[in-house]
Amino acid sequence: MFTSPFPSAHKSRLRKYAKGCQTGGDRTGKFLAPATATAMRLRNTLLSRSLFLNGMLKLGEKVSSTVALPDYPADPSRVSW
Repeated sequence: MFTSPFPSAHKSRLRKYAKGCQTGGDRTGKFLAPATATAMRLRNTLLSRSLFLNGMLKLGEKVSSTVALPDYPADPSRVSW
């Protein structure tokens, strides 16, 4: 059985964030790996436009910065759980 080296507070802090990111992956996967050639051409056209690409990157940055994590010690072997 796998035992996480992180305390339960860390897990609960990340649970909602991770669940939201996994749900977001359902949407982005369809865009990044389209099922048809037409959808692939549309994706490539959109990604070749800097306005669209920059918007996507800013949205990704916004999503990734929504979780606030405390600083952790550099050497986890010194931490007693």
